[in-house]
Amino acid sequence: MLTSPSLRSLKEAIKCLLEMNQERARASQSFILVSLQQFEEETEIGGNRHSRTLEELNKFKEIGDPFTKEYFQIFQSVYMQQTLMLEKLKLPKNKLDKKLKSIHAWRKVSTMIFVAIIAAVWICSAVAAAMAGPPVAAALAAVYPYSLNGEVD
Repeated sequence: MLTSPSLRSLKEAIKCLLEMNQERARASQSFILVSLQQFEEETEIGGNRHSRTLEELNKFKEIGDPFTKEYFQIFQSVYMQQTLMLEKLKLPKNKLDKKLKSIHAWRKVSTMIFVAIIAAVWICSAVAAAMAGPPVAAALAAVYPYSLNGEVD
């Protein structure tokens, strides 16, 4: 199953990727902000038509793609770890799914058995009452005339 060290290493790799991207984003943002500031200053001065702005934008361009080879290697490693974890989780999930299906089947069977037993008890009690009915009725009929304070019609 899953172990906490593998989860910790995955968490650390993701944290590393996030920090790398944050550093590059901060650097890129600072170059863009400086470029905008230079652009505003050059527009006010009206002098050397945006040469300093172009310099700052070229610095931004030199930074390059934020997704370096190192980033993709770490990303690939994280992806592989997650894929392996998914495969490890599929086996217990399949076992649990089979157990769940079995439990549902046994639940249906036990419900049917219970209903059959209840029906059998009800039928047996009805038959017993029907079979015992005539002697009981005769006994009641014999006792009935004397139950009215001993008066007979």
